[in-house]
Amino acid sequence: AGPMAGKDVMDPEKWTTRAWDKVRNKLLLDSDKGHCKGDHLWTQYKKFDTGGGGVIDRNEFATALSNVYGIKASSPKQEAELFAMVSGGDSEISYIVFQRWVRGPAGTISIKGDVAI
Repeated sequence: AGPMAGKDVMDPEKWTTRAWDKVRNKLLLDSDKGHCKGDHLWTQYKKFDTGGGGVIDRNEFATALSNVYGIKASSPKQEAELFAMVSGGDSEISYIVFQRWVRGPAGTISIKGDVAI
């Protein structure tokens, strides 16, 4: 057993879960700052939707994770797994899916989210 024995840093599944939690929790905290000032989560969503197409593709997602949140997958597999967790296996993330990721399935879905698609 080497120096990494027993550590989970190389386990892609655990990395994916930690990355999911870290970004989701940061987004949730940031979105809560926006109460009474419009939908602050929409602003966060636009940091991911850099192409302005109204949906987030895998490249946009990876770029925002790295540039905005300092999270970079160590392999394309980890990147794909995290994107699949958020997107539900789809090829892109809509604003409604993004809201459900951040706020949970029973979380508040804003009217702006319904209009944004």
